[in-house]
Amino acid sequence: MENKLLEKLDKMIEKGQIVEAFETYFSEDVLTHDEAGGKTHTKSEKRKMLDDFFSVFPVINDIKLHGNFTMGDTSISKFSFVFSNEEGVTQRWHELITRKWKDGKVIEEFYSSGDLDDVKKTLKKQKSSDKKPKNKKSEEKNEEISSSEEPSKTSQSDNLRIIEGIGPKIVEVLKKSGITDFKSLASTSVEKLGDILKNEGPRYALQNPSTWPMQADLAAKGSFEELEKLKLKIVDGVLTA
Repeated sequence: MENKLLEKLDKMIEKGQIVEAFETYFSEDVLTHDEAGGKTHTKSEKRKMLDDFFSVFPVINDIKLHGNFTMGDTSISKFSFVFSNEEGVTQRWHELITRKWKDGKVIEEFYSSGDLDDVKKTLKKQKSSDKKPKNKKSEEKNEEISSSEEPSKTSQSDNLRIIEGIGPKIVEVLKKSGITDFKSLASTSVEKLGDILKNEGPRYALQNPSTWPMQADLAAKGSFEELEKLKLKIVDGVLTA
């Protein structure tokens, strides 16, 4: 990708032209996701999330770009954001934004925490490693490691991450509130879950937990096939027909 595209996009964001930048540089089928487990699959879904956020926090107090770089079809940018609502309640956070580009458009965007230089070093190591020839034994070892890191969903007892919309960060948030397994999640009201997420900040407040108790109830009963069918009907946290 061209460096100048990243510079133009990030400059617009730093000036507060977030929606305009999104409309200009993102593809129609862009995938966006974050550490909390939130995900959108299309440009229209993400635009709705942006509109919802700015309806709650319409005042931009400060946006600062701390640095960015590109590597192949990937770009990484580090920002800090400060927003507030009409009552003066402020939300602030730091964010690494990893983007995948194709034909001058962003096709995937991932939001995370971390250090920009550390990510750059990791990407360089991965790129260097990809160039090295691998023998059969090392490939088999990698397959074993991959398999151990991603065990079958149906074999994971009370792994809340199999719930659509829940990522590793939200698992930590739920555990702090005493929600540690399928049964406790199934018995927690959607309103209570919403309050828990709101207390963790804007990134979490935008998540939709309306189907989590329903999904957890199926998982608690061991009905994993039914759970997978249900998850196919969930779009942006909402159960569709």
